[in-house]
Amino acid sequence: MLVIDPGAMTPEPDALDGAEAVLITHEHFDHFEPGRLREAVEAEPRLTVYTCPGVARRLGELGERVQVVGEGDTFTAAGFDLTVFGEKHHFSHPDAAPVDNVGFLVDNEVFHPGDALTVVDAPTVLVAGQAPWMTVPDLVAYLRTAAPCAPTPSTTV
Repeated sequence: MLVIDPGAMTPEPDALDGAEAVLITHEHFDHFEPGRLREAVEAEPRLTVYTCPGVARRLGELGERVQVVGEGDTFTAAGFDLTVFGEKHHFSHPDAAPVDNVGFLVDNEVFHPGDALTVVDAPTVLVAGQAPWMTVPDLVAYLRTAAPCAPTPSTTV
């Protein structure tokens, strides 16, 4: 089983039970809950966490169970082929530099960008539609550019 961003707002207490791999896009609380993740790693010897440098620094005591990934990396985890895109969280405040953020393309089908507007050719994009930093114009522009599930032109005669 593969789990993506089981942060503090993930309501299922057993969301990590049986997970072989966890993908964490960035260190904000709604995507990353350190205590829950540490407990899951301790409970499941085969569980590996794949994440950006910022999250990995906060999980240093877990050693090789945490793998740092970055833009362009490809790997297989829990039976899924994964490609990493992006490097930073969407710019959201002039007084705070964006934190590390990586997005994950799963089996060339589903892209989870975390909290970034990274454009990847994928039929399904999990958009941060209710993010406090997202404006409606930014969301519309992103969806128009990313064009998930864009219909292909018909060639009927």
